[in-house]
Amino acid sequence: MTTPSSSLTGRNLRTSSKVRLGTGPRRDLVLGEGTAQALAATEIPDEVGDALVAKTGFDTRWLTTTYLYLRIHPRRLQA
Repeated sequence: MTTPSSSLTGRNLRTSSKVRLGTGPRRDLVLGEGTAQALAATEIPDEVGDALVAKTGFDTRWLTTTYLYLRIHPRRLQA
């Protein structure tokens, strides 16, 4: 995942690595809790950045806005 480093999400993750996120349609949501490791674009391997672009169609590595890459470590999942 990526988020602008100046966004509220980016600032919060640098203060506390706790993360809670939901994915899926409203009637079949999966909720996850865990920790996130925030990495700069220069800290991720090219193949990781390329895989994210292939999944999302959006490459944040070459934008003027600085983005954080988030490595999520799930601790709990609810389905």
